[in-house]
Amino acid sequence: MNETIFQAIINGVLIGGFYALIGMGLNCIFGVMRIINFCQGELLMLGMYAAYALNHFFGLDPYLAVPLVIAVMFCFGAMVQDFLITPSLKHEGTTTNLLFLTVGLGILFQNLALMLIGADYRSIKISYSTSTLSFSGLSMSVPKLISLAVLLLMTVLLFVFFRYSKTGKMIRATSQNQMGARLVGIRIKWIYMVIYGLGAAVAGIAGCLLLPFYFVHPMVGATFSLRAYAVVVLGGLGNIRGAFVAGVALGVLETLGSLIVGPAFKDSIVFISFILILVLRQKILSTPRAFFSPTSMPRSEEGYDNDMIFTVHEPYLVHIFIMTFYIASASMAWSILGGLTGQLSLGHATFMGLGAYFTSALVIKANVPPWLALPFAFLLVGLAAVALFYPCFILRGPYFTLATIAFGETFRNLFMNWAYLGRGQGLLMPFGADSFLYMRFLSKLPYYYMSLGMLIIVSVSVYLLDRSKSGYAFKTIREDEDTANAIGINTTKYKLYAAFLSAGFAAVTGVFYSQYLRFIDPDIMMQIYSVEFVLPAIIGGMGFVAGPLLGAVILMPLSEFLRATLAGVVPGANLIVYALILIAVIRLQPKGLIGWRQERILEKRKRELSMRLKGMRTDAES
Repeated sequence: MNETIFQAIINGVLIGGFYALIGMGLNCIFGVMRIINFCQGELLMLGMYAAYALNHFFGLDPYLAVPLVIAVMFCFGAMVQDFLITPSLKHEGTTTNLLFLTVGLGILFQNLALMLIGADYRSIKISYSTSTLSFSGLSMSVPKLISLAVLLLMTVLLFVFFRYSKTGKMIRATSQNQMGARLVGIRIKWIYMVIYGLGAAVAGIAGCLLLPFYFVHPMVGATFSLRAYAVVVLGGLGNIRGAFVAGVALGVLETLGSLIVGPAFKDSIVFISFILILVLRQKILSTPRAFFSPTSMPRSEEGYDNDMIFTVHEPYLVHIFIMTFYIASASMAWSILGGLTGQLSLGHATFMGLGAYFTSALVIKANVPPWLALPFAFLLVGLAAVALFYPCFILRGPYFTLATIAFGETFRNLFMNWAYLGRGQGLLMPFGADSFLYMRFLSKLPYYYMSLGMLIIVSVSVYLLDRSKSGYAFKTIREDEDTANAIGINTTKYKLYAAFLSAGFAAVTGVFYSQYLRFIDPDIMMQIYSVEFVLPAIIGGMGFVAGPLLGAVILMPLSEFLRATLAGVVPGANLIVYALILIAVIRLQPKGLIGWRQERILEKRKRELSMRLKGMRTDAES
């Protein structure tokens, strides 16, 4: 028994060293720019593909390929920073813009790899891939041991670089006071290019080290990025030495958790621990010193002949309308918490999935009509959100966003292994004759009316909420939470109220979604679906009531058209266009289409007022 535990600890230390190495790349970027790079996992994937190509075409060992991969990834990261990220820093709401910009870059890189290389799992054959060293009955993987050695070397090299080199000192100065650094002649733009390139290079090193014992495929980054987020938060955002300790601790926790509760639930243990430590650390501990000594985080588818305005007979066209109404409703539900209140969640698909699973389980197991289950889904999921978010609302900025991602992955892992709810196969709704009571129809047109009704109810509710006393409190919290506290607004109470309504309406959309598709599985809780809820709000205008609706009307027909015309021919092409739209909007019009329109109206009024004042001045002079 003791030997098994010691072996688990050794395995944990070895894999934890790799987690720490990925986390160091994130920490390099956060230490200066104060943003969490949500495409770090995709940079790891690109580094793995670079090492794979060098091995496949030139026979170069992945460890010998490290210098070449470092150079390529550094240049690539510097270009991404210079052309996409730096220009976005001049806009208001920089933290939010950059968060979603890096999300869009991750989607773009992932689906470009899917389109150009394919979804096949690829690996290389080298003599030492499965080699082990034995000592007193305990075995150690040679590739993982090398990864740990490289981690130790990287920790020392980064320490020396940031502490003693001229460039490192300029980076530390920039992290402490950007205005002061600019006044003494430091080129901030160049520093940003260096630090983002360095973060990409570290991801490339991790990719070279991972390739000898792991498959490379377009989705590999998502597997490790969530653990990298845990490493940087547990070790301290911006704290490279903390990342070293946290990565090893996370690896040990994962292997011991797998030993105690089984491999199926090890991810849940990791992310639950991540959330608990994140909250407790924010309450109890002060921000740890980093190499950069960063300041604290800124606050910051037959138709019936009906008399309609328009008549739709094509099932596929009806399906597009249904999905547009559904996404618009889900995006509006998200906007209560994310747009009006400013609490950016990337785990909202969890609440949609909980509503879908709750209703589907009652329909299948107890023959309860969905209409009867729907209000209970709204209430219970809303209360669940209150319970989950209550300890997390002490967190701000990317800390809160990371906690919502961890919640989503925890629930997805639990449902993936819950036998009563079908595990990974999910739940299939019973088929039969048309029944309004059970939301079961052969035609798509009834679902069209149901989704339209859902959209109207959610839209009216959000509209009334926006103009209520609570709505004004939400927006005050969004603009400046400290000021809201100072003028007597109970920020915790209003954030919990926003979470209840937002999660409740998301559960309602989940009820409709499961009954329309007649199927639900745990993958509906993946982060990509949460991003799908956020995109319409960003395109239309985050913080505006009509923003999610406008964004959904633009995005969903385009998405369905691209999926129908390109997805079967060019895998991932629809999501590439999706990501490009997101990046373009954040890069050019971060306030969305409605915000852009309001700016044009305001500029027009300013010009008219200026001309009027000029005319009055001329009349007075004459």
